[in-house]
Amino acid sequence: MYVATILLLLTVVAVETGFSLRVGLGDLLNQVARWFTFAFADAGDINGLRGTGTILSVIWTLRWEWMFYLALPFFAFLYGAISARWLFYGAVLIVSAATDSLHMALYFASGGMAVHAVARWQESWWGRRIASVLGLIAGAVLVARFHDAYGLAPALLLFPVFLAALLASGPWSILRWRPLVFLGHISYSVYLLHNPLIHIVAVSVFGPAGYATLGLPGLYLALLGVAGLTVAASTATYLLIEKPFLGSGKALRWLAILTRGDRAAES
Repeated sequence: MYVATILLLLTVVAVETGFSLRVGLGDLLNQVARWFTFAFADAGDINGLRGTGTILSVIWTLRWEWMFYLALPFFAFLYGAISARWLFYGAVLIVSAATDSLHMALYFASGGMAVHAVARWQESWWGRRIASVLGLIAGAVLVARFHDAYGLAPALLLFPVFLAALLASGPWSILRWRPLVFLGHISYSVYLLHNPLIHIVAVSVFGPAGYATLGLPGLYLALLGVAGLTVAASTATYLLIEKPFLGSGKALRWLAILTRGDRAAES
């Protein structure tokens, strides 16, 4: 899906640069290659199109996501070595809060604590109700007191929000609503596509000047239209791109299980 989105970005760049080569071929290939690194390399303009990054500006989070994946074996080793699970999470919080380059790990720890806590709270009626209330309070405090989510305090406040969302009890049970569950399934496509689609609509339909003069009602209608377009496009890409690859991943896992089983039978 990421590759498909980059191809969409390259199509937009090609259209807006008139399908003409504005930089050297070697430079162009280098610029394109940097966009395929999941934001590990700084991705700049392509083919001389200024502000290329604004067409797909959300991918900076993917670098942290891949760092988390690559760190999982190390985290798994520590998690197995430390019997006190909350001591493990506490250590991650302290290290990430004290190290600017690792500050995003705060949210991995907060989410991890929530997943760990669900196993203990989901069977308790009172636990689910308490988590629901705490999640609402923490969410209200986050909105009222913090401009952004960066820092130890917001990360800790996100813990009860994550926990309440995972338990989906009380008012949080709306998250079990099937349309929202489906929106969760297509959320990666939504994440990648909404930015390019906003750009395409702004440039192709309204034009930059027209989009800027829509006025508040017109802007809301335009955003509602883009939201509908994004959900429709994301549904298509989920069904045609994401889901088949997810299915192949499951097939590979089953193949590995069967292979191990055959080897065990042979031994």
